[in-house]
Amino acid sequence: MNLPCLIGAVIGCLYAGPFSDWFVMWMARRNGGVKEAETRLWFGLANLIISPAGLILFGVGTGQGWSWGRPYLGLGFIGFGWGCSGDIAMSYLVDCYPDMVLEGMVGVAVINNTLGMIFTFACESWLTASGVQNTYIAIGVLEFVFVLTSVPLIIYGKRIRIWTAPSYKKFLELRDG
Repeated sequence: MNLPCLIGAVIGCLYAGPFSDWFVMWMARRNGGVKEAETRLWFGLANLIISPAGLILFGVGTGQGWSWGRPYLGLGFIGFGWGCSGDIAMSYLVDCYPDMVLEGMVGVAVINNTLGMIFTFACESWLTASGVQNTYIAIGVLEFVFVLTSVPLIIYGKRIRIWTAPSYKKFLELRDG
């Protein structure tokens, strides 16, 4: 069962890595040579459909006892989404705040691991109470909502970066002396 996730994750990492870098540079040329961090988030919109669809396909397929093909395809979609979403998020963070990469990575890791811990302890009770199918459908809906938050960042991200620039500069002055 790990093989479809691995294949999907490798494809997702290629999609979010070299392909998104190429896309960002292509868009910068079209934008008069100006590279905008929010351009990278456009690549995350494929994940808005693919990963939640994979979660639902896997959950329904497993819950209904389908043969292995469609649930494994769902696992591949899940691997793609989770492989590319982390890369896109970290690349966006680096593009927005290039001098705070280490601090940003620590913040992202703390949030990621905290959510992982919560799901680890809550998952068994959730699966028991709701069943496999309903649990995965709910997780698919949650992921759709979480990935959908990239849309406001695409629209307002530049304004948010301008708004946070004084705090960013102040932090760098305090950190670097």
